[in-house]
Amino acid sequence: MRIAIIVIEGLSGARSDALGGVSPLDHARTPHLDGLARHASIGRATVEPTAATAGVEAGLAALLGMAPSALPGRGAFDAIGAGHPHASAGGRVAAARFVTTFDRRVVGCDGAALREGEAGALCASVVERFGVSLVPVGGNQALLDLGPVGGALPRTVPPERLGVRPVDAALPAGPGAKRLVELMDGVAEMLASHPVNAVRLDLGEPPLDRLWLWGCADLPLGDRPSATVGGALATRTLWAAGLARACGLEPVGARDGISADDAAVGRAALGALERHDRVIAHCGGPRWAAQQLDPVGHAAAIASVDANVVGPLAAALGRDLDRIAVVGCNRVGSPDHIGLEPGPSPFLVADSTRESRDARFDDATASASALVAPDASQLREYVLAPR
Repeated sequence: MRIAIIVIEGLSGARSDALGGVSPLDHARTPHLDGLARHASIGRATVEPTAATAGVEAGLAALLGMAPSALPGRGAFDAIGAGHPHASAGGRVAAARFVTTFDRRVVGCDGAALREGEAGALCASVVERFGVSLVPVGGNQALLDLGPVGGALPRTVPPERLGVRPVDAALPAGPGAKRLVELMDGVAEMLASHPVNAVRLDLGEPPLDRLWLWGCADLPLGDRPSATVGGALATRTLWAAGLARACGLEPVGARDGISADDAAVGRAALGALERHDRVIAHCGGPRWAAQQLDPVGHAAAIASVDANVVGPLAAALGRDLDRIAVVGCNRVGSPDHIGLEPGPSPFLVADSTRESRDARFDDATASASALVAPDASQLREYVLAPR
C-alpha cells in the first residue's frame, strides 16, 4: 500500500481578530484539504511530547518512531543534516541560533529575513572573538562544536519553547552549562555593536542581538528506531533532513536532500513515489509564519502548503497513492508570543476507496470528532493500518 503523510507544523492556531475571529486553518483557502476530507476520517492528535525541553523536531521524530526518551538534542539532527564530521567520527555539538530579543524576552527566532552573508559574518565574528568553532548551517542557524564526548549533557530549552519567559529564566543549567552561558552573554555584548546589526537597525529591521544555544548532543547516534515508517522524506529544513537520515529514511530534495520552498517539497514527495511506498512531506512554513506573530501570514502559509504540497499529492490519490494522511503538530496557541503550546492538532486520513461525503477540514470538524489519538504511536498505527 502506497501512503503519503503530510506533516504540517503550525496547522492549528488560536483564533484571531485579524482573521475575523477564526483560526488560521479555518481562514485559509484549502480546497485540496477539503477535497481530501470528503474521503477521509478526521480527528485530533497530540503527536509531540509536552516537555518544556522538547523542540520542534520532537513531533516529527515521534511520528517516525523515535521514543521521547531516546530523542537526542537538536544539534544531532543539524549535524547529520549538514554532514558535520562529528556525525560519523563522533563528538559533542550544540544547536545555535541568532535570535531577536526585546525586554529580555525572545521575540523572533527564525531570522527575520536574514540576508545572504549576514549569518556567516556573525559566526565569523564569534569565532574570532571567542576562539570557538561555530559553523553557519542555513538562515540564522549555526552549529557549535563542543569537542569530544564526555560527562553529562547540560539541560537546555529550545527558543521556540520560551514563550513569555525571560531569557535569564531559561539559560542552560547543569553540567557544562557555565561555558555555554558565558559564551551566550559574551556574544550578546558583541552583537550590541556589530556592523550587521547597525545596518539592520538603519533599515528599520530587527537586530539579531543574542546567540541562543540548546540541544546539546553526543554523536554518533545509536541504533535507529525500530518503529520507523521507512521510505523518503521531503522537507525545507536541515534538521528534518538530518532526522530522516537518523531514522533510515531517504531525504529527497535538490540541495542535499533539502527543498527550497513548498512547491519543491511537493515535487520531491511526488517524485519519491517512484522509488518508495511511503513518503513523508514535512512542511514548517505555517509555524514559521505563526512565530512572526502574523495571523494573516499564518493562514497564507497554510494555503501555500495546500496548493503546493497537498494538491499534487491529492491528485495522485487513487492512481499512484492508496492513502494520504495529513497531520498537524507544533501548535502555536497564542497570537501574543512565539512559544509553542501543547495540545491536539487536526489530522485526516483519506483512502482512495472511501465513498465521498460532504465535509471540510477545519478546526471545528476536528474538535467535534470522537476520533482522538493521544500520542504519535497510536496515530502512526492508525495511519498505517490496513482498512
